[in-house]
Amino acid sequence: MYTSKDHQTKTNFSTDCQKKSTHEFRQTNVTSTTYGQQGTTCIQTDVVTRNYTFDKSTAQFWYEGEQDYPYFVTKLTQSEMIMEDRTQDMDGDGTNDIIRRFFTRTNQKKPSQF
Repeated sequence: MYTSKDHQTKTNFSTDCQKKSTHEFRQTNVTSTTYGQQGTTCIQTDVVTRNYTFDKSTAQFWYEGEQDYPYFVTKLTQSEMIMEDRTQDMDGDGTNDIIRRFFTRTNQKKPSQF
């Protein structure tokens, strides 16, 4: 996350349990399976499938019904994707900050048609 108030970059790393979470992107939807810690056990906490739109010309990605809250795809290769969320003011200074989320391909399935 890059905060505009203090011009700082803050990095959060996933726990080993959170690293089990997956996001399977298909042509028009993504299924997210998330894991979290419950006591000393790592458990699956949710599975959600949501439709999305990706506009190649603007590199914007948004979930169905959330056109006013797009993500910006700043990197997209066969093995990596970086999405930026520019809709949140994390430091309370009245300016939206940049939150980058990094995705890597974990298998060799045929890539979706971005």
